Amino acid sequence: MSSAKLQSLVFEKIMERFDLASNLKLMFAYGSAVFKQKGNLNSKNMVDVCFVVNDTSLFHSKNLNRNPRDYSLIGKLGSGVVNHVQNMPCGVYFNTLVKLDAGVMFKYGVVSSPVLERDLSTWDALYYSGRLHKPVSFIYPPDTKYLESSELNSLLNQNLKAAWNAAVLISSQNHRHDHSATSSASLKLRDVLVSICGLSYNGDFRMIFGEDKQKVVRIVDSSWEPLCSLYEPFLKSDPFLHSLSHSQLEVDLSPEAIEYRISQLPERFRRFDSCVNGGEERPDLATVSRKLCKELEATVWRSSVLQSMKNAITAGVMKSSRYSLQKLNKMANSMK
Repeated sequence: MSSAKLQSLVFEKIMERFDLASNLKLMFAYGSAVFKQKGNLNSKNMVDVCFVVNDTSLFHSKNLNRNPRDYSLIGKLGSGVVNHVQNMPCGVYFNTLVKLDAGVMFKYGVVSSPVLERDLSTWDALYYSGRLHKPVSFIYPPDTKYLESSELNSLLNQNLKAAWNAAVLISSQNHRHDHSATSSASLKLRDVLVSICGLSYNGDFRMIFGEDKQKVVRIVDSSWEPLCSLYEPFLKSDPFLHSLSHSQLEVDLSPEAIEYRISQLPERFRRFDSCVNGGEERPDLATVSRKLCKELEATVWRSSVLQSMKNAITAGVMKSSRYSLQKLNKMANSMK
């Protein structure tokens, strides 16, 4: 099934299956079922969907009545308990291995609009904000003009701009010749996009055990055009970058350029500027890159551990076992 047909089917079936009237703010699909990955062409890949809602308590109250089998035993404790679990770290509640249509299984995550907006602006969990560093297929609202004019769209763009600048800082340090203190670096666009896609995976404990070892590279190679389209506005408007060709970039590494990139990150990362800018000292790329990577990896590690523990509760023993087995199979295939 083509991605366009799959998206149409997902939207149609979801709107039939769920009571989302007035509560749904944003819905998007993502993952290898939507963006086919090289080396992972399994037509039975599960579709991943995110519901951004205004009121998670209302969502679960209605959904427990309408689709009780989506939930593990925790659902039998009522919507109040489910919503309490929802509000635990990362603020996301997943129901997995749900049959949407003949031959189509899906996993859906529920997150409140305030939680998503906070993650987009602060990267406090780098959970869905990290997922939104990569291409996704927006399903709702169906009129993209509505999304483009919304406050949420401004946060989505802010999230992408921060990812671009974080990745340029990290890539510049990683690919600077002999890590010498030169005032510029030559980068390939692919280097930056790999760094972007890795921001929310570096530090994820599942990358050690239970995840496709080539996942980041597969995402970049299989989503090259959507990725380029997503970040083209930031490439073109970057005041400290010169495009030598379609794929080759010259990056300014002057103190002013580093200060600018730090200023484009979420506020909690901007202290890296003051940490290295005491007295006459100017920002040092190696120090900034090291501190940035350390902070990002700590955030991703914490989120991945806490959300995985939470998922084991929300999915139940049987579904958790099946889902983990699928992940292990992907990991084994990636190591062949």
